[in-house]
Amino acid sequence: HWTHLLVDEAAQGTEPDLAPALACVLPHPRCYATPAIILVGDPAQLGPAIKNDMCRSQGLDVSLFERLSRLPVYAQSLARLKRHGRSIVLSGEFSAHSGHLIRNYRARHPALLHLPSTLFYSDSLVPCAPANGRLIDLLNNWTQLPRRGALRGMPMLFADVRSHEEWVDEGVSWWNEGEVQKIVEMCRSLVEPVGCSTPSTNNPRNSNNGQCIVKPSEIAVISPFREQVWRLRVALRAAGLGDVAVGPVEAYQGQEAPIVILSPVRSRSRFLASDREAGQGLVCEAKRLNVALTRARELLIVVGNAELL
Repeated sequence: HWTHLLVDEAAQGTEPDLAPALACVLPHPRCYATPAIILVGDPAQLGPAIKNDMCRSQGLDVSLFERLSRLPVYAQSLARLKRHGRSIVLSGEFSAHSGHLIRNYRARHPALLHLPSTLFYSDSLVPCAPANGRLIDLLNNWTQLPRRGALRGMPMLFADVRSHEEWVDEGVSWWNEGEVQKIVEMCRSLVEPVGCSTPSTNNPRNSNNGQCIVKPSEIAVISPFREQVWRLRVALRAAGLGDVAVGPVEAYQGQEAPIVILSPVRSRSRFLASDREAGQGLVCEAKRLNVALTRARELLIVVGNAELL
């Protein structure tokens, strides 16, 4: 009989998922130790993957971890965090019933953390990862980043694309050809050896003219729609960039990449209501958006419609 239970990624587990594990630490007449249960997870990121509408309507898409965090004993400490931010955690004067890991060792530049910290974590995240030499080279040499003014040295880029999204399977999934073409262009530019005036249209990995700052395998392209993921893979392979990783947001929870390119797909506001009802896309799904925005270590690029986003 066990006395301690630790559950990782608990924010993705429903009550039925965790019930067998919880049964292992139930009080037993022959065991005098007090059971201890520790749930570790991030309720601000993706929760249980529940597709059934009936299950969703009954709340099974909310994890046990998130449900417990709403109880007064935990909710009060979360309210203090929202009021005081990181200072209350760093002071050591926090709840004994819960802990908050606010030091982030992923993002190599504080700017990469600013937006998600403000939107999803009560401005509590503390950037702790040092900038490396490669990031400095990237910021200084990639011509598509701002080279002057207040945005100089900022490891973030928004590429405004106004093409319209199209649907497949009667709206089951969506794709945006303009975003696909722009992302292929971005990837070519990133892997272009320093000193070249034009991107290589063949396989960039075999170029010896200059030195590449970025390898194709260091780039991850993320999109919330299956059809867009498939079309991006096809287009990148056709461009000789098959080593660029492409996947849905769900595949990248817990993962990271030096460079992340985000393809939201959605371009017209009239489809947002259906996105909200179906629980798809990024604009209406805060948890999915949080995951997408926090995967990059060195550079984040968003390719989408600036007016909508």
